[in-house]
Parts: sequence; structure tokens; C-alpha cells
Amino acid sequence: MRGAASTFTVEVTNNDASAAVDDPTLVVELPGNVDFSTSTAPAGCSFDLAATPRRLTCTRPSLAAQTTWTTVFQGNGETAGVAITKASISAVGNSDGNPGNDELTKYTTVIKGANLDIVKSGPASATAGDVISFTLAVSNVNGPDPATTFRVIDNLPATADFTYQSYSGTNWSCSHGGTTLTCDYSGAPIASGASAPAITVTGRIVTTAGSITNGASVVSTDAATGDPVLTNNGPSLAVVTVAPGTTLRANKTMVSTATGMTTYATGEAVTLTLSATNLGPQNATGVTLTDSVPADFAIGALPGGCSAAGQNITCTVGNLNNGATSSNFVIPLTVTGAAGSGGKLSAEGYQGSRNEIVRITNQYLEQLKEAGKEGGELPAGFAQDWKQLLDLQRRFFEYGKPEDTVDLSRQVLAALDQKMQSGYFAEGEKPTEEMMKKAEPKT
Repeated sequence: MRGAASTFTVEVTNNDASAAVDDPTLVVELPGNVDFSTSTAPAGCSFDLAATPRRLTCTRPSLAAQTTWTTVFQGNGETAGVAITKASISAVGNSDGNPGNDELTKYTTVIKGANLDIVKSGPASATAGDVISFTLAVSNVNGPDPATTFRVIDNLPATADFTYQSYSGTNWSCSHGGTTLTCDYSGAPIASGASAPAITVTGRIVTTAGSITNGASVVSTDAATGDPVLTNNGPSLAVVTVAPGTTLRANKTMVSTATGMTTYATGEAVTLTLSATNLGPQNATGVTLTDSVPADFAIGALPGGCSAAGQNITCTVGNLNNGATSSNFVIPLTVTGAAGSGGKLSAEGYQGSRNEIVRITNQYLEQLKEAGKEGGELPAGFAQDWKQLLDLQRRFFEYGKPEDTVDLSRQVLAALDQKMQSGYFAEGEKPTEEMMKKAEPKT
């Protein structure tokens, strides 16, 4: 192939039963698609690269009966295609009883070549339970031709040590089975000296300590393009040293004690619930939870295992086994509108109000649409939902951020009106005036 060394072997045999032949001469007409300019001629041979066709000439003093003369030489693939090479043997003064086998013609095929290289990298160290990523980089080192299609085989660490999660990479299609990830490239050809888009492989360390090894190799899948250098095709190894550890997750909810919603006003009771989960892979000891409560909430009586320093709460979990979730720490709060808050909703309450208004608005529109289709009464509870929407807007205006409240209220009401008057309702679906009157909340 282009860019790769090709080995040629010529064997000459004296088939006579007893007579030796003196001064035999071997002439090899060299193929035109192979470069011999840097080749070394075998002993007793010489290249004549200025001749047409180029040739290799070899001589020896004699060739005994029933003896084979073997000549080996090399060249480098230069031009893709097929070329003829011919070898002939002769000896001055020799009478050959079978001259028909003194000459042999062969066809030399040279295919394209792309020198593929792969490098796999990852973190040098990590902690048990960490999610880590490896990067696989394939390049066409020096061609000489573009690399068209090729395959990466990634031998992942043992499943007892590493759990595969996902891959990503432009123009790569990968399949995972067991501890092997096989990825095929199908993008634009990679020119000599250029690199293909990288592959990122992500997974979680499940071993508790030691090290994990990940090795990847690359191979051409284009029958018309070979790889002239195989020593850089892998496996390229990435070794990660694993320190003992585990992955912990803090769980938190904060809702109105009365309604269970995430919107609350000044003076309202709120329930803060904290817990911890051990995602593994090891048991954990000395686990604690910490949470900073916004300044516009007063902290009530703390449950056992919890303490507060200002607005910072710390709860002691202690031991937590792999895969386990701790008991809940339920902490009562009260919305106070502390100094500096202006009596507005907390950030959580503010966003919760917006989300709830949008949700109920959409629900309101769908109920109107369904009622219009049926041409009958509005569903049970509709007026209550509409009243809740107006109440949320009121609360949002009173306790939210006034600079945003006016715009939000206008947006919600304008959207309602626009959808009522536009094509939101198909012909025959639009609610009647009587139905709309029934939709008005009773205060």
C-alpha cells in the first residue's frame, strides 16, 4: 500500500537432476507503482533505476542441481493501482531443456494508505463512585492518503470496576456490549496530518480502590485504504488510580405546610425536609447535612440531630450504607419578611408562583376547550381552579417582586384573551357567553 514497505521474493531453482549451471543472471523488471529509491539491494544484486523499465540485476558464480536461489528485496508503495513486474533467469552458454519456465510475470497492486493513530486519555486519579470520562483521539498521522472509514474498539474496565453510561462524538456510531464499545466513523475523510472528532466515553467507578485500565485500538474498515504503520494502532491505555470513597446526595424539599405548594406568603408556615442518600459504592460514616435557610424565614424547633447557627442548619446522619437513604429531618419554618426582604416572596416562592400560575393557566384553557367541544357544562371544579389562578396572581402581586408582577399579570391575562379570540379553539369548540359567565369565580 502507499507509504508502506512491500517485500518481493524471487526464487530460482535448478531443476536438473545432476548438472550445475555457471554464472546465472536474474533480472527483475520492477513495478512502476513502487518506489525503490531508498531500498538496499541484496548481496550480489544492483538496482538500475535510470533504466526503462527500472530493474534489479543479480548474479552468482553457480547454481547446483536441485538447488534454489532466493532473492529478497523491498520497496515502498508509491502510486495506487496495478503494475506489471517480470523476472527472468539466464546463463551464458547454458542449454535449457525447458526455457518456457525461465520467465515469470506478476501483477503488483498498491492500495491507498492512511497512517491511523489512537491516543486514549482520562483522569490520572479519581474516587470510588465518581463519574469519569475518557477521551479517544484518532488521527491520520502522515497519510499519505486521507483516512475514509475506520473503527475504534474500546476495551472498557471490568464491569465489577466500572459501569458504562454513555458516549458522544460527531460522526461516530457506537454500540456497547459487555466491556466492549465499538465505534465506526462515517464522516468526511480525514486528511493527512488531521484528526477525527474525538469520542468521549463516560461511566461510573464502582470498584472501591486500586486502579482501572481502559485500552482502545483503531483499524481501517476501507478495503481500498490500508494502514502503512500498525505499531500506533493501539491499544492505547489509560490507567486511573482509584481512591476509596462513595458518592453522597443531599435531598431537600420546601413547601407550604398547609397547601403543599411552593408558594407562600408572609406569616405562612413552611416545612423544610432534608435527607441524604448514599449512591455508593461504599458504606459511609460521619455523614452530615447542611443547609442555608433564606433570611426571610424564621427557623422553628429543630428535630433531634440538628442544630442551627444563624440561618445555617446542620443535621447529623452518621453511618449510611451503600444504596441507603437516611431518615428525614423535618424542620418547621415561618415566612417572616425579614429586614431587607421588603416582605416579598423568597426566591423559591417567587419561582414557584410563576410556575404554578403558568400550570393553572394552561389547565384553565384546556378545560374551556374540552367544554366547548362537548357544548355543555364546564367540568366540576373549574371555577375553583380559575379562582385559584386569580388568588395566585394576587399573592404574587402582594408578596412577589412588583417590578415583574405587573408584566406577568398582563402576559397571563393577554394570553387568555388572545387564545379565546384566536384560533386556539376550533370551529364549534369556543365556549358560549353563558359558559363564560359560569366561569367567573364567585367571591
